[in-house]
Amino acid sequence: MKPLLIVAIGGALGACCRYLIGLWIKPIDPGIFPWHTFLVNISGCFIIGFSCSYLSQSKGFSAIELFLTTGFLGGFTTFSGFGAETYMLLKHQAYKIAFLYIAGSNIIGLLSVWLGYEIISLAKQ
Repeated sequence: MKPLLIVAIGGALGACCRYLIGLWIKPIDPGIFPWHTFLVNISGCFIIGFSCSYLSQSKGFSAIELFLTTGFLGGFTTFSGFGAETYMLLKHQAYKIAFLYIAGSNIIGLLSVWLGYEIISLAKQ
């Protein structure tokens, strides 16, 4: 139960930080480009790369690692997890799998968003 609580607290804090960054960025640049999401995704990727490298030096279960990577960054941005997983595939020279993961996540992800929108559009008719 303790690991679940650690993840939950980290996730709640990460989600709150994502929301606050959105409130901070949107009034600065009200253009069409989603700068708040871009900033969150890129900073999350940096934080997960830094923390995974730093925390990998310790042995065994780390509550800090669980709190930060699964919890905080999971609530902040799942893009960081995608980046870290892709990096590990590339690091292990699993280039074909990395390409399939990148292409599949983006293409199937976008198609899934489109499908979700279309289902609701059709239901409203």
